[in-house]
This record gives sequence, C-alpha cells and structure tokens, in this order.
Amino acid sequence: MAYRAIVFILAVITALGAGLFVRSSARDAVVENHTWPSIAERRAEDIVQATQPRVNMDPRILIVAADDTSVSRFGAVDTWSREMWALTIRRVLAGEPRAVIMDIALDKRTKGRKDAALWRAIASGGRRTVLGFGYDADTTAGTPDDIRSLRFLEKFALTNNLVLYDVAASNQWDWQRFSPPVSDFTGAARGAGLFLREDDPDGIMRDTRLIYRSHVTAPQAGSISSSPLSGKDVVLTSLPLAGAQAAFGMDKSAVRVDGDEVVMRRRGDPVRIPIDYAGRTVIRYARPTPTNLISFSDIAGGDVGGDLFRDRIVIFGVTAADTKETDNRRTPRGIMPRVFATASILSSILDENFIARSDSRNAVTTLLLIGIVSGLLLPRARARMVGVAGICLAVVYLGTAWITLAISGLLLPILPGLITIAIATALSLATTLVFAAQQRQTTHVPV
Repeated sequence: MAYRAIVFILAVITALGAGLFVRSSARDAVVENHTWPSIAERRAEDIVQATQPRVNMDPRILIVAADDTSVSRFGAVDTWSREMWALTIRRVLAGEPRAVIMDIALDKRTKGRKDAALWRAIASGGRRTVLGFGYDADTTAGTPDDIRSLRFLEKFALTNNLVLYDVAASNQWDWQRFSPPVSDFTGAARGAGLFLREDDPDGIMRDTRLIYRSHVTAPQAGSISSSPLSGKDVVLTSLPLAGAQAAFGMDKSAVRVDGDEVVMRRRGDPVRIPIDYAGRTVIRYARPTPTNLISFSDIAGGDVGGDLFRDRIVIFGVTAADTKETDNRRTPRGIMPRVFATASILSSILDENFIARSDSRNAVTTLLLIGIVSGLLLPRARARMVGVAGICLAVVYLGTAWITLAISGLLLPILPGLITIAIATALSLATTLVFAAQQRQTTHVPV
C-alpha cells in the first residue's frame, strides 16, 4: 500500500539523517573540546555496561596497595621515607616480576641523600620499573633539574610509526608542562607514562587517553646540552600503555600509532587497542580479586616471600581512605582509587579485551539498518498496535546492543537508535491513522 512506502521512505531518511548527525557531531565535539556522545548517551552506555558480567582482573597483575593497614602502621603516605619505598621495591624486584609500575607521584626531591636509595632501587633488577607522571597546565619546567627530567623523558617518547588522525594529530600538549619524576628516577627507569586523570564533564572517568602528542622544545639551561629531539613532534603514552610495553618486554619501536588504533607488535599476533578521534580508549573496568591485591605493609614488613612476584606485573598505588594520594575517581562502576583504573586498562591490554564505540561509519550503518527495519515492519501493524511494535523494536535493539557489547566489545549508539525507532513509530502511527481516516471517508461517500 502507498502509506507503507511513505513510512519506509521517511523512516530511512530519518535514520540516515540521524547517522550523518552522529558522524559529524562526534568529531566536531572533540575538536571543540566537549563531550560526544552527549552525557545522556554516556549514561545510557553506563547502564548497558553495568548489566554486563563484570570481568575479573588479569591474574598476572598484582596491586601493592598503600591501604588503611599500611597507613595505620607507617603513618600518612606523604610522610613515608624514600628508603622505605626503596626497600619495598627491592623486595619486589628480587622476586623477578615482569614489570613494576609506580602509580604514585615521585616528582619532588627530598632533603639530604634519601633519594639515592630509591633511584638505585629503581635502577636495579634489570630496569623493570615504570614511573608515572602528570601534566600541569599552570606551570612550566624552570629549574635545571626539571629540564634534566624532561631530557630523560625523551628516551620514552615515540618518534616513529606515528599516524595520527583528527584531534589526536592537531592537539598538542606543551612539553614544558609535563611533570616527570625527579631526574635521577627518570634516568634509572625502564619507562614512564602519564597518570589517568581526565574525566567527562559530569566528573565520571569512562575513557582514558593513551597517547599525548607534543613538540619537544629546547632546554633553557645553559649547563644542559641541547636535545637531539628539539623541534620534533613526539608522542608520550599513558602509564598503563607504558606498563604494558614493559610487561611485554618490548622496545618503544614496537609500538605504532595507526589512526584509530595503537598497535603493539609482539611475538605472534600484535595487540590492537582501539582509540577514538582524540587518542582515547574506553575503560573496561575489571574487578580485582584477592589474588590481585596485597598490602604495602606486608612487603615493607617482610611478611611475604619473593615467589609471589615472579612473572607478575606489580603496580604500586594508594588505596587508603581519606588520603589525597589515593586520587579516588568516579567511574561507571562506582568510586574507586585511580590505581584500579590503571590496572583495568593494563588488564584489558594483557587479555586483549577492549570496548570500542561505533566509529562514524558503523554508526551510520547501524542507524540506517534501524530505519530500514522500522520502515518495513511498523507499517504492517494495525494502528492500535504500532506503539507496541515500536516498543518491541526498541527492546530488540537494546538486546542487540547488549549482545554486541558482550561478544565483540562494540558499543552501538544507544540513544540515537532509540530516537530513530521512536520517530519511525510516530511516523508510522500518524500515516496509518491518516490513511485509515481517508479510507473510511471514501467508504462512506454517498452514491
């Protein structure tokens, strides 16, 4: 019938328009530094993710937690001596772990010669320690030690095999505003990466940036030789990515940025991590099990043996309540210490278990299919059943989105899909009622 063809055409046009809007808005939002998908869409994604079975953290990961027990035993974390940190790191390294990752800030010197023990500990054990550092938009490197730290940081920067798209290519992080650890620590480390500190506008950490493009600037201190990378574009990585590189035992030359993915070349198949326009990836939050956690106090007190650390990826982090170093983050899975987010990303890389949002092409295709299905099925329902049919289609789509995420880790556009179905349902109902009314009028016209 004619009205079915009209509904089909309108549904397809609506779906195509929605798909093109999603396609253009996704990139424009990142360019203009605001969130796409919208917060409403992100929260819809949160609901779909929350209903998924939660994955356990990779058993190879061990979080050494500066927890409440440690604080009760040794005092506030910011009062712990560098010698105690050094002793604990040495005990871990003696157990021959794959890597030791420090998700704590070590960018301030302490008085006296206390730092020497720590940098020697970091340098020991075959250089398996990876340090975290931050980015401070309000300060720049000024002292000779700051610049020396940045010079050491250069050895961890990616300089080759870089193909960046869109915002990841145009965004630039000021080299002088990175806050690497104390130069002695940076110089002794196996690697270094940026802490996870970026949230969505509603204060929830759903994604993490894996790559940071920067432009190396020349040092300003005459006592320090000029940099061979001065004036060149480089990429620094996040702490989980730097930690994974150490865990796989790979050189930075084995890491490639290829547009919409970060590729880590290892023996066998490479690890491919999906990223968006800005170089971010969705965090699949993993649940730490008892085998993933140990108290810092147990190691510092000599209460555990070295075999516990063999072939493990050990992450030092703070989890104590009411401690600023814990850096609690709001996540779709509730409030948790930053180190759990770091460990979750690392777990995803080790297990190759990622979540990715539909890119612009997938979104257009998905919404177009929704329009075609809605346009074919809804007009076949009777007027009073069109609404029920629309609700059934919405439920089927939500089920499809749930299954797609569970099987392939792909997040389909939730709200755009539901809105497309709602519009198609309204069009079908209106058109059906109009044609039914016209048919009744034709039937009752007197001869």
